[in-house]
Amino acid sequence: STHCISSAASDVYKRQVQSSAIAGYPRALEYYGNLILAGKSTSTNHRLGVVYLTEASDKGQAKASYKVATMYRDGNVVSADQQQYMYYLKRAAQQGNEEAQKELEN
Repeated sequence: STHCISSAASDVYKRQVQSSAIAGYPRALEYYGNLILAGKSTSTNHRLGVVYLTEASDKGQAKASYKVATMYRDGNVVSADQQQYMYYLKRAAQQGNEEAQKELEN
């Protein structure tokens, strides 16, 4: 059936993204971290998603930096931490994330 083929193709794609993330490719780290957090990965460990997003942030991914910032702001998956929130918010802004830049202006 078509569903079976698309599901298998989706699984292959997710494994390729996971392999790329493990290899340290910044965009793959961000994408795979988001997949985990959305529950669309083989891993159900949301903290692992945070690890991938943090590594993507370390490698210059502005959206990942902003996502990590909001997680610390909201206490989502990680404990709320104002210091970490500001650290990642400033990093995201420096990396060019407009949402972070606007948030810092307010």
